[in-house]
Amino acid sequence: MTVQYVVSISGELLYFDAERQPAPEFPHDADDPDSKPALKLIPVEKKPAAQPEWDDALSRYSDEQRMSAEISEVIPG
Repeated sequence: MTVQYVVSISGELLYFDAERQPAPEFPHDADDPDSKPALKLIPVEKKPAAQPEWDDALSRYSDEQRMSAEISEVIPG
């Protein structure tokens, strides 16, 4: 499973694949900046986490939490 999306919601970082299924998080090698892929933030104004395609993945969060969540897409390296 490859991480395609990183969601920052309610102080948590969640990782999802292209089908928005949970995926393993990135390695925690903080000393190596090359160990984590580049991310592209989806503009928060678009309220990406409030879109219907995220309903199943983020169902445990309130509408208010989803409206303020940030979603980043992994840029293929």
